[in-house]
Amino acid sequence: MFILRKSYPFTATVKVPEGAVPACEFRACFEAVTQSEIDELAQPGTGLIDSRVAARVFKGWVHGDVVDMEGNAVPVTPETVAAMIAIPFIRLHIVRAYFDVINATANT
Repeated sequence: MFILRKSYPFTATVKVPEGAVPACEFRACFEAVTQSEIDELAQPGTGLIDSRVAARVFKGWVHGDVVDMEGNAVPVTPETVAAMIAIPFIRLHIVRAYFDVINATANT
């Protein structure tokens, strides 16, 4: 049975390969959005598409998966979510993880 809802939250692992930072991963919390919302976010000439998509679908991470320099869990707040999205090499993998789940679901 399918339950029609207004929101479809899910969690997916974001894997960041070795590069600007050591290889790492964390479990990200997302909200699935409609195709029409993705199409609207992908309109050319309105800034970085991945930034807009990440800002809409990325809701945070599982507590304890993101830590500060002292090893303390970083709380999920609008400010910390925005800080993660602002890091290009993290944002790219956040968006990739989102679409990997959406595409895998569509292809099963």
